[in-house]
Amino acid sequence: MPESSSIPPHHREASKSISPDRRIAELARYQHGVVSRAQLLGLGLSSSAIGRRISIGRLHRRHAGVYAVGHAALNPLASRMAALLACGDHAAVSHRSAAALLDLRQDSRTTTDVTPPTGAGRNRAGICAHWGVLAPSETTIATGIRCTSVERTLVDLAGVLDRRSLERAVERAEILRILDWCELERITERAGPRRGIATIRSIIASTTFIPGLTRSEFEHRFVALCELARLPSPRVNEAIELPEGRLEVDFLWPRASVIAETDGRAIHATRTAFDRDRRRDQRLAVAGYRSSASPGGRSCTTP
Repeated sequence: MPESSSIPPHHREASKSISPDRRIAELARYQHGVVSRAQLLGLGLSSSAIGRRISIGRLHRRHAGVYAVGHAALNPLASRMAALLACGDHAAVSHRSAAALLDLRQDSRTTTDVTPPTGAGRNRAGICAHWGVLAPSETTIATGIRCTSVERTLVDLAGVLDRRSLERAVERAEILRILDWCELERITERAGPRRGIATIRSIIASTTFIPGLTRSEFEHRFVALCELARLPSPRVNEAIELPEGRLEVDFLWPRASVIAETDGRAIHATRTAFDRDRRRDQRLAVAGYRSSASPGGRSCTTP
């Protein structure tokens, strides 16, 4: 994703052989329909040429120095890109807006959260600035927009969400298989004292690094059901040695050689997941386990 003042190399090369308006359109297509003044100048347009296009309706001002190309109506992605460009180089969409880009949770607000470098940028209509310097490892690209990484986003969310909403965002990241728990712990340690930091540290401690505790809501409910039914306590997230290698299962009763898995339908409903689950079940069957489907997940038991 280009900085607000930079032009991608392929656009610079193309600008040598196509008309100015075609150059603008190509850049806008790459950026969800918005461009910055600095980028337009980088494409070779003069200030008067930019002003002329604004006056005839080819460019529509969204923020100071940021324009929508062709029409003023912007979808959420375009609005977030416009806010990012307005905050200058090295900024990143963050907090609830980043969570929406990363598919961790929905965000229906019309305001975009952006983290520009300390002292850069300012709050303006449609933008909520959270000043801070982001390490390279704390940013990523989602849908073509630079935003904070999954782990940094969760740390930021801790300061603006209640605990249950934050836990749901963490669980969503796990379902999507995009959460690096070790990186989350590192970012949390670097964050220092800040709002919500105790909450995210508590979640890390209770769901990741303490043996025997679970990682998802399904697992919490399953453990509660086991206790209610007076069943022996299972080992949680246990690795089983198979001829093809190690296989981690949600719950294991080693003496009875019983396995239970509780991932929800959202994880297993796709064709890819179905094929993967069948291969997994076959490996367990070869090792002596019998697999059977169950509501809310899969279970494997011995005869």
